[in-house]
Amino acid sequence: MNDKVTIGTPTKDDNNIVTNKITNKFDKMIIETLDEQKKVLTKRKLDLETWGENEKKEFEKIFGIKDEKARQWILLGVDRMLTLNSELKTSNFRPVDENVHASVNKTQDRDFIIDIGKKFGNDKMRGRDSRVATLCHEMSHYGIILNTSDMTPSGKNPMKTSPKDFQSFADDLVRKHDTGVMMNAYNIERYFE
Repeated sequence: MNDKVTIGTPTKDDNNIVTNKITNKFDKMIIETLDEQKKVLTKRKLDLETWGENEKKEFEKIFGIKDEKARQWILLGVDRMLTLNSELKTSNFRPVDENVHASVNKTQDRDFIIDIGKKFGNDKMRGRDSRVATLCHEMSHYGIILNTSDMTPSGKNPMKTSPKDFQSFADDLVRKHDTGVMMNAYNIERYFE
């Protein structure tokens, strides 16, 4: 994943050789994803600030609730994600040889390292199970953002829970109009699909 390609033609400049910048496919993918994430976050910030009937209906469809407290909570998260988005560098992202999209260690908030798994590179940029939605999901875990968890039904071991179980639980929270949706990263990610 870290294939480096040197592009350019050497030229003489005051007897020094000048070369063009080295590019990196992984870094390029991260930069493109951060740019797209910023667009989606900016749109959602506008939706939350406009808060007309259409925005309320969409919010309720995604979260199962549409009260002011929920709107303020998500707006806070969006503002914080926008700030983090502008501060992250490609060095905050680390390719890992795991069959996942991405993951974070939320106990190490100050480092803001996001592990990028093997699935991430094959994901579409936007939509369900996309790079942007995944990045928002992972960022939401950080304590300075929303401190979310990957919630599962009581008694289920998260390490042995399938993606389908996580999604099913997220659907149940919406159907029950459960405020727990605000702390479940799988529900949060749906707002950015």
